[in-house]
Amino acid sequence: MLATYLDLASPPSSSLPFSANDDDNKGESNNSSALSQAVAAAYTKIPTFMSRFSIHDAPSFLRFANDLLTWVPSEGCEGRDIYDVLCMFYFVLGQKPLGSLQARIVPGGTGDGKGCGRKTHASWLSDWIVVYAQMIGSWMDSSESLTEESLETFWRCGRHNLHEAEVPEGGFRSFNEFFGRRLKVGVRSVEGVGEDGVIVYPADCKLAGAEEGEGEGGEGGAGGGGGGIVEVERGGVVRIKGLPWTIGELLGGEGEGRVGGGYEGFEGGIWMHAFLNTYNYHHVHAPVSGRVVEARKVRGLACFEVVVEEGEKGATCRRVEDTSERKGERVLTAPNTPGYQFLQTRGVVIIENTLLGKVAVLPIGMAMVSSVRLSVKVGDVVEKGDEIAGFAFGGSDVICVFERRAGLRAEDFVRSPPGEGEWSRYGSVLAKVH
Repeated sequence: MLATYLDLASPPSSSLPFSANDDDNKGESNNSSALSQAVAAAYTKIPTFMSRFSIHDAPSFLRFANDLLTWVPSEGCEGRDIYDVLCMFYFVLGQKPLGSLQARIVPGGTGDGKGCGRKTHASWLSDWIVVYAQMIGSWMDSSESLTEESLETFWRCGRHNLHEAEVPEGGFRSFNEFFGRRLKVGVRSVEGVGEDGVIVYPADCKLAGAEEGEGEGGEGGAGGGGGGIVEVERGGVVRIKGLPWTIGELLGGEGEGRVGGGYEGFEGGIWMHAFLNTYNYHHVHAPVSGRVVEARKVRGLACFEVVVEEGEKGATCRRVEDTSERKGERVLTAPNTPGYQFLQTRGVVIIENTLLGKVAVLPIGMAMVSSVRLSVKVGDVVEKGDEIAGFAFGGSDVICVFERRAGLRAEDFVRSPPGEGEWSRYGSVLAKVH
C-alpha cells in the first residue's frame, strides 16, 4: 500500500503521501481531505505558533514538510528552533483524522513480527513516516546539511556545550557528524571504576519523572506509571499507565532465557527510562562492565508525541526552557510519556556482569532519529563508561533493564537534577547495589 502513496523516485514535491488538492485522490483515497482537516484542527489550537512556519492549510504544510527534506538546521538564542520544527511536523500528523491512520501505541501495536509488536496494527502512514525520517537522515549525512553560518548559530546558542566537543580535523562535514560529535578527553569522569555495585548513567540524559516528584510511586509499580523506574512483573510485564508491555516486545528478538515473550531473569527486576534532548551529547556508554552477549538493532516506528502547553504550564520532561518573549503563548511540547519506546526503532545491547547478571541497554530512536549505530558486537568485553552506541539526528531515549539478581529497588537510583536544562552526565552514579 505504501507504493500507492509514496514514490521515492519522484522529486520532493511529490514524495509526500498527500495532495494539497482534494480532487487529486478521488476514487483512490481520502487522505488529502484528511490532511486538510488535520492542519485545520492544529491551527485552531496554536495559530500563532503555526504562523511562524507559515502553515495555515494543507498546501503550506506540504511546503513545510518538503522543505525539511533539504533542511539546514540552525538554532536561535533560546535553543529550541530544532525542537519546535520537530514538534510542528508531528503535531499536525497527530491531529484527527491522521492520528487514527497511524499504528496505535499499545502493547503489540506494530513491528516486524519478531517480538516488537504485531503486524495486524501496522499502518501505511506510520510506514511512510519511517521512510520520510530516513530520507531526512540521508540528507543530514550530506555536506549540504551544514554550513559555516548554520554551525555558528549553535556556537552562539550555548545550550549545546560545544566547548566540550572534539572538533574533527577539517571541521564537521555534515549535520549528522556535528550532531554525533564526540567529547574531548577528560570532560567526563566515570564513577566507581572497578566496583561492579556502582552503576553509572549511560548517557547525558534525564531520568524520566525527575520533575515535580514524578515517578515516586502510584500506578505502574516502583517509580509509578508515568515515571522512569518501573518494576518488571511476572511474565516480564512492565506495566505503564495500566498497559502491560513486555520485556519480550522491548528486546524484540531471540535470546537466552526467553520465556513467554520475555527474558526470565528480568522478572522482578527494574526497567529504567531516561531521555536525551536535542542539544545533548548523543552517544550511549556502558553503565556496567562485562561481556556483550547480545548486540543488534530492531526496526520499528519513528513516532513522537506532541501536545499543546500554555506557556510555562504543562509537561516538563522533554521541553526546552523558553526564556523569550513567547512566555504565556500556546506552544508545543513533547511529554516524555513512557510506552512508545517498546515500538520504536532501537538498539539492543545486553551486557553480562558477574555481580549484577544481565543488563540490557537500549538506545531508542525518536522522531527523525531513524539511525541507531552500535559500537560493539557480541563477544566484546566492555569497561564501565565505554561507548556502545550512538544516534543520528534528533532527540532520543535510553532504557536500561536490570535482572532480579541485581537486587535493585527504586530508591537505589540517583535522580537527575531538577529544573529545565539540567541533566545527568554519563559516567555519574545512576544506582548503587547494597
